[in-house]
Amino acid sequence: MILELIFALSAAHAEAGGAAPQARGSPAACWQQAGHYKRAASDVSYKKDSDPKTKLDIYIPTNSAPPYKTVISIHGGCFKEGDKRSGWDMEEINRFTSAGYAVVSVNYRLADPKQKKNLFPASLQDVQEAVRWVRANGAEYNLKTDQLVAFGYSAGATLAAYLGTRGERVAGVIDLFGRMDFEHGRSTEKKYGAGRDCGEEYVGVPRGAANAKQFAKASVLEDVDKNAAKFLILHGNKDEDVSIEHSQLLYAKLVSTSSADAKKAKRAQFVTINGAAHMFGKPGELDQAWEKICPYLSDVLGAPTPVHTAANTK
Repeated sequence: MILELIFALSAAHAEAGGAAPQARGSPAACWQQAGHYKRAASDVSYKKDSDPKTKLDIYIPTNSAPPYKTVISIHGGCFKEGDKRSGWDMEEINRFTSAGYAVVSVNYRLADPKQKKNLFPASLQDVQEAVRWVRANGAEYNLKTDQLVAFGYSAGATLAAYLGTRGERVAGVIDLFGRMDFEHGRSTEKKYGAGRDCGEEYVGVPRGAANAKQFAKASVLEDVDKNAAKFLILHGNKDEDVSIEHSQLLYAKLVSTSSADAKKAKRAQFVTINGAAHMFGKPGELDQAWEKICPYLSDVLGAPTPVHTAANTK
């Protein structure tokens, strides 16, 4: 852990401030303000059950040619709230599709801590099942499924990171301020009401030595190895909801388990958004993140094929 923290802190220092925002239309700004998508499927059940939450939507870009390179998008909400069509999620769907990528936006069973329902690993099982469904059925929607990127923010980033480290592994993960270490509380994190702790609610037991194994099992850090996906990690250094320590530790673990070739290929990138709190709410902060997301998508999935280019090759 000491070695990991050294890696993490040095990385955070090197990346502090992130990238300066660039004007739309610059080479790095792959997305546009206007929407470039159509919804190809709505509320498709990806599991053989009647749960209303285990459904997904498919959005395909209108500015690129099939087969469409594909992103799996997972909403946040402390594992117990949120929806695939929230305003924040639709904004990101617009950005991905305007950049030429298809999006599969996934809902999952939400935890009910009071009733002790749908706690860990329910949502993990759901998003893994969603990836299986996409791989089995994506061709019907002209999705390219041999290489997938999972994107998530907050709790959704945790679920996306699971997809990059265990089970149905994807090729890449875009992690926006996700919780990666469930074993330890973070002194810089706020409480959401009396005694509430996202990690404890999700796992379903109080944090402490007696339950350490259960929290370790839920921690993304436990499964990071040399076979992990290629990660892009973005976090604000003023985040009081999910401490930047989670991202620092994840980055350190990815670096320390990487082979020499993987390090050369930047299997892990960590970017600090200077001054940003949770959800990147200030003007320009999401744009700043996207200046890193654009080249990452091209690197992992490849650049989309423009419609006019595809037509000219027929």
